[in-house]
Amino acid sequence: MISVTGKIFPPEGISCRLHPCYQVFSSLKGPKIKALQGSGQSMAPENANRNPERFAELTALLRSHGDLVLQSLTDPVCVLDDSGILLEASDSFCHLLEFPRSELLGSHASSWDSRIASPRRGGCDFPEGRQPALFRRRDASLIPVEAEYAFMKLDDHCLIHLSARLTSEDFLQSSNSFLFENNAAAILLLDQNGRIRKGNAAFWRMTGYKAGEICGLSFELLFAPPEAYQKFLLLLHQVLLGKNFRSSLRLRKRDGTLLWAEMTGSPAPMEDRKDGAMLVILDMTDFHDTREKLERRLSEDPLTGLPNRHGLEGALSGALARARRKGTVFAVCALDIDDFRPINDRLGPEKGDVILGELARRLRSQLRGSDFVARIGGDEFGLVIEDLSMEKTTSQLSHVLNRIHQAIETSFPLDKDEKVRINISMGIALFPSNGEDGDTLIRQADAALYQSKSSKGSRSQWWSFGA
Repeated sequence: MISVTGKIFPPEGISCRLHPCYQVFSSLKGPKIKALQGSGQSMAPENANRNPERFAELTALLRSHGDLVLQSLTDPVCVLDDSGILLEASDSFCHLLEFPRSELLGSHASSWDSRIASPRRGGCDFPEGRQPALFRRRDASLIPVEAEYAFMKLDDHCLIHLSARLTSEDFLQSSNSFLFENNAAAILLLDQNGRIRKGNAAFWRMTGYKAGEICGLSFELLFAPPEAYQKFLLLLHQVLLGKNFRSSLRLRKRDGTLLWAEMTGSPAPMEDRKDGAMLVILDMTDFHDTREKLERRLSEDPLTGLPNRHGLEGALSGALARARRKGTVFAVCALDIDDFRPINDRLGPEKGDVILGELARRLRSQLRGSDFVARIGGDEFGLVIEDLSMEKTTSQLSHVLNRIHQAIETSFPLDKDEKVRINISMGIALFPSNGEDGDTLIRQADAALYQSKSSKGSRSQWWSFGA
């Protein structure tokens, strides 16, 4: 038997998926293939079913092993017996040749493969290695492919596996070009220098350009920022070496808006036989936007808009890395409102929320760009104050804390006629003297906060340092 596959899209880089009972051994020379032939009856193309018993037997065998596999493949695939008679074909193979399946079943390979001679007793001669071939369609037109034969086995029957593909330009010029033009995914052809050769309708819709408007220009035109194109050039280099890639990149539309593109690239020789690339591009902007919203919900406090404890942990990881690299000090601060529960009970939770929101705004306004503030929970806030020098840690920190305290001393407006004053307490832990990891620093800051609150009636300052 002979298994014939013709790859249309993508044109390269994806191996034919075979049923587990198919075992590919090696490419064979013509004489070896002939030696493996059975003594099946010769069948002329115009009367392929002259041995209906054998045809039915082999067809049943094939269906018991691989019929469902054939029909699930997107690549054009057919299976023939050792004399070249077609036993079964996938939908895509029938479409490739523009034959209905009923006409293809029982026909001979010479009906569409111009290299195969009419059948004779002893089997067919099959070409060696990967070679160009012409497949003949129902309307007698010829389509160029590259094909390669390899020996396989189905139970006790010998097979020849033929893999074939159209070149990208042959694919575009053939009557199957609607598979390119009408594909739901955006498809783009690039030459080896990254210039745009052709895009399908989905690509032009995605990017907002008119069809063919930027053909001949560098793909760099669509990258944002332009530096990202350098990353793409490394991926393109992989494709020119015969490898596939998959990556997520940002592209710029014609109107300047950005999109997240999930891009798959595979080799695609051009019409001049020079190397090129075919890109399949999916617009994943909605997916990325939704993921970012979910991530913000996981790390953002809905009342104040500040990061939450999860966000604080992430900020600490970055602060630790920067401080170790620079050899600097940073402070982790735990802050809360003195006697907030009685205030909240007296004024009500709605006005309590107003106080928390205003406190968050004032904290954020008094911190430097390199600092960080989060609402940990209830009336407790966490701060990370970075870039403190070893020699001037206390004075630099005091300057920031004094600004915060001055901002909080001002009354908090609740409505037109009502204001409230609050007091705050803070505990401070320093890296690296109070801890060298985030969890330790948070615990030390909480312990220092408890110490500050417990002595608020007699303390000389509103913050305390960790032990």
